[in-house]
Amino acid sequence: MDFNGARDDGVAFERALSDILDLLRAGRQFGVKRDLDEYGADVHGVRQLIIYGLKGMGSYARHARLLGEWDDSIGAFTSEVTALVKSRSCRHTIHIIYAQLQMLRGP
Repeated sequence: MDFNGARDDGVAFERALSDILDLLRAGRQFGVKRDLDEYGADVHGVRQLIIYGLKGMGSYARHARLLGEWDDSIGAFTSEVTALVKSRSCRHTIHIIYAQLQMLRGP
């Protein structure tokens, strides 16, 4: 029986199950953890932190633009950082930054 009291012949269940399986496959392909194995936990975490930071900046920039304020350097910076995060050299760059931070921190 479905929620309306009508008899369910199983087709709706199979369709829903198929939709759920499609969503699970899409989640593995496009989800937040999709490059975890490729980059490793540290680099993956830094990339995600940068992406969330860019989302926040974008939100503030949009709000400022709606209020009549805009600075082209914000868009340029966002594009530059987005290109870095998308590039394959991101892992190397983050490892260099991480190593420098470790040296600053000391033993």
